[in-house]
Amino acid sequence: MQMDRWGAIPCRVTEVAPGRPLPFTFGDFDLRWTITPTAEGCVLRPEHHGFDLSNPKHRFAFDNMGPG
Repeated sequence: MQMDRWGAIPCRVTEVAPGRPLPFTFGDFDLRWTITPTAEGCVLRPEHHGFDLSNPKHRFAFDNMGPG
């Protein structure tokens, strides 16, 4: 994935199963997208896992994404 500030970040989908969350790696993070149907369409929710808060890059990401 190309990120303006950080450059190219390697990503890899780790599992594909219809109707299930879509897990993937984003650099050295683990992420998962969940799609929930609603009356108006759907809600797409990202979940981040694998933060090492002693790592300055991880700390920056956590602090800036924490509020959502």
